Amino acid sequence: MKILSSSQTNGVAVLKLENDMPATRWTKLRIDGDEYDPCIVMDAGFDVIAIRSGKDFTGKDVEFVDGEGSVR
Repeated sequence: MKILSSSQTNGVAVLKLENDMPATRWTKLRIDGDEYDPCIVMDAGFDVIAIRSGKDFTGKDVEFVDGEGSVR
């Protein structure tokens, strides 16, 4: 899934996704081979999530990974 935009504040990247996050069980996000723990953004909808990073992820692909490393 594509990341449409990424904004950074205080070491957190807020990601706007092209679609809603998967409704299946997942525990991490994988971007460019690196895994990140999610930070839920309250009242932002199902297509916005945050991770602890100062990087710009605009235009990157994100994968949602379960606890066993499988992509959801």
